[in-house]
Amino acid sequence: MTLAEKLFAARVKKKMSMKDVEHLSRKISKDHRSGTTQGYISRLESGKEINPSYLKIKTLSSIYGIKPGSLF
Repeated sequence: MTLAEKLFAARVKKKMSMKDVEHLSRKISKDHRSGTTQGYISRLESGKEINPSYLKIKTLSSIYGIKPGSLF
């Protein structure tokens, strides 16, 4: 499975929309660089964005309740 597929599967498993993820990421992010937008989530899940920062991976992993290393 690719990073894009894993992120999509994790979001769907949590029954969350991209808007839900964006809202939560902004809420829990201590650093503005770790927050995500719907557009960025879409690019990640479509494979158009292939090099997310560790902060973004950490934030998304926290939201999805998974370990960051499980995405790779």
